[in-house]
Amino acid sequence: MAAHSPPALRPRLIRPGEGQTVTAGADALTVKLSDVDTDGAFTVGLALLQPGQGLPPHVHHREDELFIVLDGELEVWTPEGTFTARGGDLVFLPAEAPHTHRNLGPGPVRFYWFANPSGFEHFSADYAAALGSPSGLGPAQLAELGEQYGVEFLPGTP
Repeated sequence: MAAHSPPALRPRLIRPGEGQTVTAGADALTVKLSDVDTDGAFTVGLALLQPGQGLPPHVHHREDELFIVLDGELEVWTPEGTFTARGGDLVFLPAEAPHTHRNLGPGPVRFYWFANPSGFEHFSADYAAALGSPSGLGPAQLAELGEQYGVEFLPGTP
């Protein structure tokens, strides 16, 4: 039996509205390129956060992240300080850098999210499913889910 090889990478055009969208409440992540599309090299998604929404402080042990803010205001906290990223701004968060981000503006914030290497896009689907489950998503479940994806959620808020 011949060994299975992944499909060859190919040039792609991804239009607005295309991609796999995962929703968690009113927030959404549309994965434009996943691990399958890039042979595990990186992931690209378009994130939409509603006012007041964001993630608790956390550390990615595997991925570097890059945000390119399109619209709105994204507050980002790291141990080096807190700053606000606006349309046109880029935010680089290397692996092992504690951080959190949230929308402080009056309207939605949209940003492209890049992760290198890929794989973390699957966390979003599992996170959304857990939030929608009858038991919800408590701190212990969040920590367990994060551990599966190499993410550590930190106690407290900045």
